[in-house]
Amino acid sequence: MPDLAQAATTILVSVIVLVAGQLVLKSLIEPFQEHAKIRGEIAENIIFYSNQSTAINQFYFAQLQGLQDLDGSAEKLQRERLEEVIKQNWKKSDDAGSKLRQQAGQLLARTQAIPFYWFWAFIRLVPSSRNISLATGELIGMSNSMHGDRGVSERVREIAKLLRLTIVMHHLGVK
Repeated sequence: MPDLAQAATTILVSVIVLVAGQLVLKSLIEPFQEHAKIRGEIAENIIFYSNQSTAINQFYFAQLQGLQDLDGSAEKLQRERLEEVIKQNWKKSDDAGSKLRQQAGQLLARTQAIPFYWFWAFIRLVPSSRNISLATGELIGMSNSMHGDRGVSERVREIAKLLRLTIVMHHLGVK
C-alpha cells in the first residue's frame, strides 16, 4: 500500500507542476513573446514604409508635367509608366497607413496582456507604459501622414527610441 500512496503523490505533484508551468507559460511568457513580436513587426514596418511621403508623388507628378516635350509614342509610354508608379505608391501609402494603425492597436493590446506590466517596465525589461502610449501616438500619426506633407523619418526615429528598437536605432544612428 505505501507504494500506491507514493505513486499517487508523485502523480499529484506532477499534475500540480504541469498546471503551474502552464499557468506561467500562458499568463507570463507568451504575453512577453507576443509583445516582443509586435515590437519586431513594428520595427520591420517603420523601416519598410519610411520612404512613403507626398514628396515621392510630387517628384513623379513633376516628371509627368515635363513629358510634353517628347514625341507622341514615347510620351504616352512614359506617361502610362509614371501613372502606374504613382498608383502603386498611393496603394503602398494606403497599406502603410492601415498597417501602422493596426499595429498601434496591437501594441496597446499586447502591453495590456502582460501581468504587472508596471513592474517589468520598472526593471527595464520592457518599455514604460508612457513610452508605449507615446509610440502608439507616433504610429497613428505616421499612419495619418502617409499622404501628408510631413515626412515620416522623424516619427521613425522617435518610435525606435520609445520602443527601444535597438537595431533600428543603430541603423538610423540614433542614440
